[in-house]
Amino acid sequence: MRSNYVGGVDRRVRVAELILRSLICGLGILAAILVATDTQVKQIFSIQKKAKFTDMKSLVILVVVNGIAAAYSLIQTFRCLVSMATGTVLFNKPLAWLIFSADQVMAYVLLAALGAAAQSAAFAKFGEPELEWMKVCDMYGKFCNQVGEGIASSVFVCASMITVSAMSAFSLFRLYGGGATYKAWQIVRAVVMAHTDQINPRDVCIVGVARTPIGDFLGSLSSLSATKLGSIAIECALQRANIDPQLVQEVFFGNVLSANLGQAPARQAALGAGIPDTVICTTINKVCSSGMKATMIAAQSIQVGANDIVVAGGMESMSNAPKYVAGSRKGSRLGHDAIIDGMIKDGLWDVYNDFGMGVCGELCAERYNITREDQDNYAVRSFNRGISAQKNGAFTWEIVPVKVSGVRGKVPTVVDKDEGLTKFDATKLRKLRPNFKVEGGSVTAGNASSISDGAAALVLVSGEKASKLGLKVIAKIRGFADAAQAPELFTTSPALAIPKAISNAGLKASQVEYYEINEAFSVVALANQKLLEIDDKQINAHGGAVSLGHPLGCSGARILVTLLGVLRQNNGRLGVAGICNGGGGASALANCTDPIQVVRTLCCISSLKLCFFENVVISHSLYISCCAS
Repeated sequence: MRSNYVGGVDRRVRVAELILRSLICGLGILAAILVATDTQVKQIFSIQKKAKFTDMKSLVILVVVNGIAAAYSLIQTFRCLVSMATGTVLFNKPLAWLIFSADQVMAYVLLAALGAAAQSAAFAKFGEPELEWMKVCDMYGKFCNQVGEGIASSVFVCASMITVSAMSAFSLFRLYGGGATYKAWQIVRAVVMAHTDQINPRDVCIVGVARTPIGDFLGSLSSLSATKLGSIAIECALQRANIDPQLVQEVFFGNVLSANLGQAPARQAALGAGIPDTVICTTINKVCSSGMKATMIAAQSIQVGANDIVVAGGMESMSNAPKYVAGSRKGSRLGHDAIIDGMIKDGLWDVYNDFGMGVCGELCAERYNITREDQDNYAVRSFNRGISAQKNGAFTWEIVPVKVSGVRGKVPTVVDKDEGLTKFDATKLRKLRPNFKVEGGSVTAGNASSISDGAAALVLVSGEKASKLGLKVIAKIRGFADAAQAPELFTTSPALAIPKAISNAGLKASQVEYYEINEAFSVVALANQKLLEIDDKQINAHGGAVSLGHPLGCSGARILVTLLGVLRQNNGRLGVAGICNGGGGASALANCTDPIQVVRTLCCISSLKLCFFENVVISHSLYISCCAS
């Protein structure tokens, strides 16, 4: 009579394993074929540029993973058959560990792939109406087509693989004991978690963003103060993040032209957005980099554990910057008094060299041989990209519409588009005279950023708080940096800050997919693009400050919001934003969006699976030890 055990492993377990592996092989092939051959899937690929990574590629991942699972199970089925037929165990200890590890990894990957498709469906149905491919496919609404049947098959494949992974753990335990099994489990868990972009407790997560439209100088938003614009952006960002203002612990907000705004502009904006008066608020002034520097300080406060929920951003109303009468406090005596434009004095003037910032642009153009034609061509491209993004609805995700009261009983208006994009004329742009150098100058009002009004806000939370509150993470801040050089060379300071930010993020420049470099002047973007060797398609994909406008305290935060929008629209993952500021400085920030957020979510689920089986193994080992003693 043949023994019920084969090499110490229960024969009935081996039979069950054989059946399950055969089932996985058959259903895996079936699921892959059903999804891959569905005619509706072709429709997904036809509009893939409009779909995010999770949304479109979740099906592709599902096909590939099912195919791999089928091939792997076929090999293991053959091994089981030979093992049963010969009455021997066809693996030694190292091979047993390898099979055990492979089973766990396959179970994890199947679970993640299946969850990716499920989360895409949930977003499409309940929270992401813009996922047009889901409406085209309509595969989750009813399981009546090939895709639905393929996903149903995948559910059985996943369940079977999880069961098999438990059985391989049991087999390893029976052959070599609990110690060996637990050691193998620790290795598998470490490998899986190391290759998963998981959220750590002190990671800085962006969970909500918003910006106002950018209004022209003395244009549609000029009746609103900078602090009011800031309040609007903060309130919307918190709503989008699904965070109660009462939970905010601190606010850092950039503002450059603070004269005549009253005390503590950041606090005014915060209280106007419904944030409690017990929350600490700090106004940041690093000229054009203010909004980004505020975000960097907010991120640092989370990294060191001082805060878990922080609001950051920037605001500016250049239209409302006052003019000064210098020395008037001492009394006006004989002669005329000069009126000083506070906007120019405090925002647009190089105090170290006593000339306008545009002169620095001219120096940059001369130094890097960038012609007037180059700058005009870049400006036209910036406008075209901005107009295209506006028409395609790319800015809808960023912008919060602003209601502006009517004057003298007129009906209130709603501003929901960037005003600068409506006044583009390429022919006129190329005919404009240089502003800062009469003879041989190249910087004009057309290829420089425009004076503007606006605000942008970001809600940052710790990874621990994001997990606890169940928040949808838009991106993680991976690294940031500042740099500085001579004041007149500020135009190329981003080329110093950006590599530092990339390095601090633990990345390489080759990994970065998109850049946002603030277009203080067209020559700034062109010079930094040349220095950093960035491809045209990678930089300012939705236009920049030349076309949209440059509200000084807002722009650093605005380009962060726009960068996230660019990554979102183009299935990107890694992006870097950089901005120069008067005085020779620059700030840069690298972030990582979450195109396969469900994998991160499922990391927790898989961790529970890992912990569950791990506890079973430990408990079983302790039980055996107790019995032995």
